[in-house]
Amino acid sequence: MKGGTTLKLEFCVACGNTAPDELEHHHLVPLGAGGEDKDSNLITLCSTCHGAIHGMLRQPIATLTKTALQHKRKNGERVGSIPYGYQMAMDNVRLVEDQSEQEVIRAVIEFDAAGLSLRAISTRLKQLGYLARGGGVFHPQTVSNILAARQAA
Repeated sequence: MKGGTTLKLEFCVACGNTAPDELEHHHLVPLGAGGEDKDSNLITLCSTCHGAIHGMLRQPIATLTKTALQHKRKNGERVGSIPYGYQMAMDNVRLVEDQSEQEVIRAVIEFDAAGLSLRAISTRLKQLGYLARGGGVFHPQTVSNILAARQAA
């Protein structure tokens, strides 16, 4: 048996496999969720069935997570970091436009359309007194990120 502990049973409870080198314990309540290494929390499975059980559990969780994140995005709720040009609404759930950052975005788009390089746009923003979120100047990479976010939207 893999894992070094004594098996509760000498066969896979799912398929009946008796090959000792393929048998494993499966925690009914995962250790990470407070489960214990006790007989009452263990069943014996072969590596194939054990993998299948975890695969079956992971797929619905991944699907549910993806669906939940899509729902949050659709409803204008924050998912991950707050994108440039937005701020958290008073309800601490939804995102609303940050007007000063939207002004910077409009300027970046205008300068890009005029053919300015990323470095020239950064310099122009500094000359106009625009500051990045952290209070510093806009770096060319930040300007590039703003333009890329607009193109992706």
